[in-house]
Amino acid sequence: MADATAVPTLAESGYRGAVMESFNVILAPAGTPLPMRQKLNREFDAILKETSIRERLLVQGFEPLGGSVEDAPRFLQETSASAAN
Repeated sequence: MADATAVPTLAESGYRGAVMESFNVILAPAGTPLPMRQKLNREFDAILKETSIRERLLVQGFEPLGGSVEDAPRFLQETSASAAN
């Protein structure tokens, strides 16, 4: 990656208080049965807790969090609502 030290920050560009975040969410097709979504969720959460995976993600600047089946739709709805404001 090229050196970006000369690129001004958002605050330096006049956007004080601006927040920039990115996230990744794994979604299943509509209609996927709850037990299957719960199983997939447990598996992905277990992978995110593996030391080697966690370390690789942290080095790349990711914060692996995991969560429940109910967390993703709620998070996406809240994120969409705050982005609209």
